[in-house]
Amino acid sequence: MAMPVSANFQPESKPIGGRYRLIQPLGAGGFGQTFSAQDLHLPGHPLCVVKQLQPQVTTAEELQTARRLFDTEAQTLYKLGTHPQIPGLLAHFEEDQEFYLAQEYIQGHSLGDELGAPWSEAQVVAFLGDLLGILTFVHGHGVIHRDLKPSNLIRRAGDNRIVLIDFGAVKQVSTQATALRSGLSHTISIGTQGYMPSEQVAGRPQFSSDIYASGILGIQALTGYPPTELHPDPHSGELNWQHLAPQTHPALLEVLDTMVRYDFRTRYTTATEALAALSGLPPSLSRYVPGAIAPLGQSAPATQANPTVAVGRRRDRTQLTAPQALPQAPARRPEKSSSPALWLPLAAGVAVVVAALLGWQMWRWAAAPDAETPPVATTPADEAATSAEPEPQPEATTPPPEVVAESPVVEPAATAPEPAVTASPEPVVEADASPTPSPEPRGELTPEAAQATVTALYGYVSNRAWDAARSQFGGSLAQQFDPGFFAQFERVSVENLRVTGQTADTVEFLGENTYVYPDGSTQREQRTFTVQMQDGQPRIVASSFRSVLQAR
Repeated sequence: MAMPVSANFQPESKPIGGRYRLIQPLGAGGFGQTFSAQDLHLPGHPLCVVKQLQPQVTTAEELQTARRLFDTEAQTLYKLGTHPQIPGLLAHFEEDQEFYLAQEYIQGHSLGDELGAPWSEAQVVAFLGDLLGILTFVHGHGVIHRDLKPSNLIRRAGDNRIVLIDFGAVKQVSTQATALRSGLSHTISIGTQGYMPSEQVAGRPQFSSDIYASGILGIQALTGYPPTELHPDPHSGELNWQHLAPQTHPALLEVLDTMVRYDFRTRYTTATEALAALSGLPPSLSRYVPGAIAPLGQSAPATQANPTVAVGRRRDRTQLTAPQALPQAPARRPEKSSSPALWLPLAAGVAVVVAALLGWQMWRWAAAPDAETPPVATTPADEAATSAEPEPQPEATTPPPEVVAESPVVEPAATAPEPAVTASPEPVVEADASPTPSPEPRGELTPEAAQATVTALYGYVSNRAWDAARSQFGGSLAQQFDPGFFAQFERVSVENLRVTGQTADTVEFLGENTYVYPDGSTQREQRTFTVQMQDGQPRIVASSFRSVLQAR
């Protein structure tokens, strides 16, 4: 894996930073060089990795900017290095206006040495679970790796786990220093062709950009084909690759498809969500996810806490959507609740209460034979309620439904129709008596109101009213809204909104977006929109890219 470095490299030169003796070049590029080195300050002079940054600066001001950026990136690497599958940062320092990082040396081999022949589904799931578990930690610290590729993934010899290296701190400092000088920061991207999605190529990486690269790696492992041989559909922009793995389980195909979607807003948002989807695969596959809950009688491999949280959330969603699980749950319940030990005392109690009521009623009629009407109007339940609740006495009409509904004595002896009769007046009384709880009518959503919300969004976007545009979204979409994506267009519009589904509080549309670039060129795409009532207002809660109608 060694790459050519500068010809003046001398292994026996003086230690860098007075501590690190460079041993062998490991790689080189436009941003700097990487060496294996010995730490002369530690017993046994253990190996480490030293990265040398050579910022392209020409003035003292640019050097100061590069120094500040380098220190910021190093602080982030210190935090990330606490993960057991990310090399720890040992030191960072400056010498002769060049910057250095000293990192933990990982004994193992590059993932690139393993790729070529197709892997089994189990191997792919295990690899993706391992990688997404690391990215869950990385994304949790607000960091986007931006350069996931085989050479940046090391299979550690000690435990066979994946180790993620090269967070691009060197590249970040160099590109930002260059950007400050040129004023073209938005045109500079970091990454490797084939593993970068479109938004990252444009210089606007998202967390889901790392998900895209992970999906490409998974497809490469599953099929044996590198990304340069995976081609997009000319109409939808989505990658055509499923035919390269015809025997793959459909659920795994769906997860990988979602990871590599063209539109970053339709992928899994973060590694946590992608890991949850992976853990939601059928048990024959999900059991290979590191940290997944193992089947009964098997032990699960030890791993981080974060993947376990993701597994739990995904399992809940799977249970809700699995129809075959529904008939089984009620089948067990009657066996537990129909135990004679539980029902016999209750039945006996009911019989005693009924007998007491009948006896008391007969005694009342015998005591007052000439007054037949009053006993009918003044039932034992009425008198019991009257003695228990003297306050409602002045109200003539309200107490009867409340008394009947709340009486625990009459219900066991009553037949099935009585609860229906006593339950129906309650909503009527409450609705007439209290006008306050009337948000139900506001929850109804008309297609016109939903359409106005979608149209308003693109009006705000075209006018650069970002806060107003964000307010049209609900739920997680409000946080995912990226003004930088829309800023590249002169205007964005939506047309031909057609209702494809509707409930009392939700309307689904299929529409067409037109993106107008500053040079006058346009691209038309088909998208879906889901508008839902939230806090009494229509909000866009979901939107998915469907296809390219007219390419730019």
